[in-house]
Amino acid sequence: MSQNGGLLIAKTNSDLLFNDEEKRKKLNYFVHPAVEWAMFRNIVEYWVRREKYCMIEGGSRSSAEIQFERLMLCDNSSID
Repeated sequence: MSQNGGLLIAKTNSDLLFNDEEKRKKLNYFVHPAVEWAMFRNIVEYWVRREKYCMIEGGSRSSAEIQFERLMLCDNSSID
């Protein structure tokens, strides 16, 4: 399948899901608990490793570098 074909399918799926409230609710019914469980597992893993920080950013598919930049802008911090 070509990249364009994949983009077309993704666009069609997003149109179907996000323009139909009932379909979106059904999707969220399954997706949200799985995401919440994954986040909880990550927090526990950080806690077990005694990490000083655990950053969770919802709804973002950006790189760790971009996430850290956003965090530093948010709280006026730096890596130093």
